[in-house]
Amino acid sequence: MQADDEYGAHNKAHNASLMHRFELEGQFGKGWRHHPGASEEVTRMDADLAVAREAHNQAYIAPYWKALRDLVATPSPSIVAATFKSLLITAEEIYNDSAMIADCMTIVAEDFARLAA
Repeated sequence: MQADDEYGAHNKAHNASLMHRFELEGQFGKGWRHHPGASEEVTRMDADLAVAREAHNQAYIAPYWKALRDLVATPSPSIVAATFKSLLITAEEIYNDSAMIADCMTIVAEDFARLAA
């Protein structure tokens, strides 16, 4: 994921967009985004970048979040795993994921209750 951000197709699309933005600013001035002569280029540039972002999201971001949801939904085999899961939920803010159908606090509480028995 990070490699694609720094060296892959996502990075190349971002850099191409950035260079094009510099060209448009040089051609149309600081308000280039709102200049009538640049509107066609701005629309095309934004569409190209949106396609690259969506491809990146489908290839890297969506599987990452699915793996996080799957991990949270899997019962923890040990206290260490339950603690890791709790920290991961907090660090990645999985509780805010709209695709997470279960309550994260309930999952963690059930893990610790089961493991404490």
